[in-house]
Amino acid sequence: MSESEAFLAAICANPADDLPRLVYADWLDEHDQSNYAEFIRMQCEMARVPRYEKVWAYARRDEAWWLDGKPFYGKPPQLPNGLEFVGPYHRGLPYAVRCEHPDLLLKHAELIFRIAPIEKLVLAINNRDEESWWRFIRMPAFQRLQSLRLEGRYADLALEALHALREPTNVKGLELHGAAYDIQQLVRLVQSPFDDRLENLSLELTDYELRAEFFRAPNDYARTPPRRRLKTLEYRGIQSDLVSLREMLLRSSRQTLQDFSYMELHNNNIISILTSTDFPELRSLEIHSHQVNSTRILDYVSNRNGLRAFQLHHQGVVLQPSLEAFTRSDGLDSMHLLDFSHSTYGNQLARALTTSPHLLNLYELRLQSCYLTDEAGIALMNSPHLKNLITLNLKGNTFSSPIIAGLQDRFGEALVL
Repeated sequence: MSESEAFLAAICANPADDLPRLVYADWLDEHDQSNYAEFIRMQCEMARVPRYEKVWAYARRDEAWWLDGKPFYGKPPQLPNGLEFVGPYHRGLPYAVRCEHPDLLLKHAELIFRIAPIEKLVLAINNRDEESWWRFIRMPAFQRLQSLRLEGRYADLALEALHALREPTNVKGLELHGAAYDIQQLVRLVQSPFDDRLENLSLELTDYELRAEFFRAPNDYARTPPRRRLKTLEYRGIQSDLVSLREMLLRSSRQTLQDFSYMELHNNNIISILTSTDFPELRSLEIHSHQVNSTRILDYVSNRNGLRAFQLHHQGVVLQPSLEAFTRSDGLDSMHLLDFSHSTYGNQLARALTTSPHLLNLYELRLQSCYLTDEAGIALMNSPHLKNLITLNLKGNTFSSPIIAGLQDRFGEALVL
């Protein structure tokens, strides 16, 4: 075994520990691989803090490869056909494997976990070999996983197997993608012991007919036990009635939820849920919807404290009084990231932000494709605030050459055009 292989073996033996990775980075520095060493250290630091902290702002601005590790794809040994490493890298190394057939997992599990510190499994399930999935989740190797993503035509088979688990697992993250699930399975999911252990849940269900009838069983939801540990909820592309699984997930996670990301094109009751429920631990809120009332969501954010990141995408006209009240709010004192990308607020948004005295802790401001013109550029240049920006992203807007020069003089390397 070479020195490099020995370091990798130590990392694989303790995938949750940063120390073997940092020792490996020191060795890489000594062997003319300083870029890879820097990447490992940077990703270890990023993994320890939320995505709205300074280190993430620097990564998004300066080195995109700090986020995914693409220059280092191919470093790990090759996997057998039917298995592949999938990005992005995590803490400097590949951590996710994609598989399309359970027999490959049963045959090669030892190899997979020996050559890389795998913590996530992406199951693309396009066959009905139900028994193989049951055997795999009962293997010792399954206990090494921290996260699962289920996709494919028959993903419901793996979900059924998870429902039946009674012994503890280490899986804290679950992503459900596609249209393979029905309402009964999702109700069983939120009632199962497996679900009680989750901290991070992502729903990205894509079939329109499924969405249209997905959440219409209020009596079932009334019987579900409350969640106690959910910290992250990502909700994509689902429309629902007022009584919905989404509402139940939010309300029952209210004491622990820290990060809520929401995209829904045809439903506007999310504001009612947020305003009628207290989320004391909520630190990051992302809303991506054409239908959400911008004035109400800005009023909501203005009247709460403790948010570190707020992202509001694809929005239209907002009333000027609400925008001014938002930028005058003390709640912005703790904000590290603001993102209004792909909105039509235009210059009024830039003017309001540049007059706010509450953005001294703001590290990252994203105003991509917001219909900004020279008027907004002048307001940004002349603002006495925005002093600590690490990233000011103004891509997709229209500025004249003199205004671009002025923005570069004022914000320097923080400016992204």
